Amino acid sequence: SIAKRIFEVTPEGKTVWDFSAALTEDDHKVYRGYRYAPDYPGIHALLKPYRAAYAASAAGEPVARSVFDIYVADNDLAYVKETCGQEDMQSRFFLHITPERTDDLPRERRRHGFDNRDFDFLLRGALFDGKCAARVPLPSYPIARIRTGQFGAQGELWRAEFSIGDEFPTE
Repeated sequence: SIAKRIFEVTPEGKTVWDFSAALTEDDHKVYRGYRYAPDYPGIHALLKPYRAAYAASAAGEPVARSVFDIYVADNDLAYVKETCGQEDMQSRFFLHITPERTDDLPRERRRHGFDNRDFDFLLRGALFDGKCAARVPLPSYPIARIRTGQFGAQGELWRAEFSIGDEFPTE
């Protein structure tokens, strides 16, 4: 595979952030990075759905409490943490959704019995005002159970499992 990398370095030589993508030789994607000031309007527009998830979570009760509190709002699963650290943002989350009927799963997931929607916080989340939130759309089929959690460099950081049932209808 070919390593593609984008990173930012301060004048002092400190790496501020680093993104790497492993691509095959047949993959012709080109990555480019731009630096924007923190007050750039587009940055605030990108954060809007995560701020909305955070605000919605403040009004409701979480379906699970762990390192992140987890809420169901607007047919999304919202992960919210009051104070974020670097490990929170660099860790991978696992999200396994068990439907009420296995036939509702995509064909390639039926033998596993759950839909795998694992995600990377950097692609599904945002950090703002010292808080962080991630949003993942829920599938349209009726959900029986959700198992989720987060992995760090040392292994599993936390795990939560909960039922959805009819309490939170899906589209």
